[in-house]
Amino acid sequence: MDLNGKRGLSNSKKFQKEYKVTLNNLTKGSGLSTDKVNLTLYSLRNFINKYNSLQDPDYLATNNAVVQSLLLIFGVITNSHFIKNINNTNNILIRAKIEVFEAKNIPRHSIYFQFQHRFQSDAFKYSQTQLGLGYRFRFLKKKTFSVYANVLAATYNFNKQIITFFDIDVFFRKKISKNGFTVPFIFGVGADFRITNHSFITLSYNELLALFLNNKDNF
Repeated sequence: MDLNGKRGLSNSKKFQKEYKVTLNNLTKGSGLSTDKVNLTLYSLRNFINKYNSLQDPDYLATNNAVVQSLLLIFGVITNSHFIKNINNTNNILIRAKIEVFEAKNIPRHSIYFQFQHRFQSDAFKYSQTQLGLGYRFRFLKKKTFSVYANVLAATYNFNKQIITFFDIDVFFRKKISKNGFTVPFIFGVGADFRITNHSFITLSYNELLALFLNNKDNF
């Protein structure tokens, strides 16, 4: 980091532990506080842009980090293999994901928020609405496609199920509702294929395995 005639600052990836002392010395008299400046490129860049703007009214901030997002919506037929499903019955599931990242281009690391709903059927009277938070890592990242792994780390589930049974020739039907927070660590893999500057086709296997859920002997 250097000061050039006190007209502008430039940031470097090599920072000293005394970065706040250095910033204070370089920007003395500007009235800027370094109390909330973190040792990250994003925080340092913002501070430098503020200082440069004070020194030069015509200064244009560059390389500002921008929070961007991707929206993924799809529907599938699934046997809900992490749920007790004796007959391995398939139900419809819809899912929406919002992936959030801080970059001009899609980075290797990102987080995503997920909403999904499993619909009950006549054969399997179970439904679930789920809110989830996950992490995604793109281990192969090209201009036209990327391959990634993700983990659904935390979920809150709204479960409903209707069970039927006989007891002494009497037919019973019971409705069960159960809500709860889980940390399942469900791992999946996928690939994005760019079709325009702002859209992709995605192939994914979202529930490959889980650390803290049993697959109930179904695949």
